[in-house]
Amino acid sequence: GVVSIIDGIRRTLASGKAYRTTEVLLSVAEEKGLLGSKYADLSQFKSRKAYVLDSPGRIGRLNVSAPTKERYDIIVKGKAAHAGNEPEKGINALMVAAHALSLIPDGRLAPDTTANAGIIKGGQATNIVCDNVFITGEIRSRRPTQIELFKHKVTEAFQTSATHFKVPVADITWVKYYDGFEVDPSDSICLTAVRHLEKLGVDVAFLNGGGGMDANRLNAAGIQAIGVSTGYSQNHTSNEKIYLEDLLKSGQFVANLMQDAGQ
Repeated sequence: GVVSIIDGIRRTLASGKAYRTTEVLLSVAEEKGLLGSKYADLSQFKSRKAYVLDSPGRIGRLNVSAPTKERYDIIVKGKAAHAGNEPEKGINALMVAAHALSLIPDGRLAPDTTANAGIIKGGQATNIVCDNVFITGEIRSRRPTQIELFKHKVTEAFQTSATHFKVPVADITWVKYYDGFEVDPSDSICLTAVRHLEKLGVDVAFLNGGGGMDANRLNAAGIQAIGVSTGYSQNHTSNEKIYLEDLLKSGQFVANLMQDAGQ
């Protein structure tokens, strides 16, 4: 995305053609929860529309929506004891956590909703019955009702597990990372993108994203934004790759946007 932006600016300046006033935001820490755009002073921007070059897939895919994301942090309490001499006196927090997690839906919950228990930590040694476990996970959905339903199921699962093992109910903390957004494909921001992509001979498809992007923050701040694919795939794996053809076209797409009738 950064390469495409810089390439588009380079192409435009080299062409000598008139161009729109163009504002660029290069944000950091996107993978940590859109932190760069969260703390950016978006009020300094005059633009009311933005294209976020950060979506997987071949060029031509336009992400017109993305979900709200909430994270949960859970502390599960057990009771320590010597695992060899008197395990009967202990309560293994790992077992308490595992029991609760088995009651919580995970993965694809609905077409627009996903959940993932991503991190679990606990224990000190094999000869100590584990007395503390820390769990971190997430829920993403474009429907607030689905998020609330999931949160209820998490609470219910850990209450059930606490009752079964006779331990205190786990401490659950929820943190909203960002709000979702949805843009109508008939809006001008989408039609402009379609026009310039078609000039490049690219087939266009409107998609609903499953991950967050800086467009979430921009839309929340009143700057209408959509995600634009730049040709990469298998992201978040060691097999991530990008099509050079798409990367070059992405640069031309940016240039086309900037030179749009010099408006």
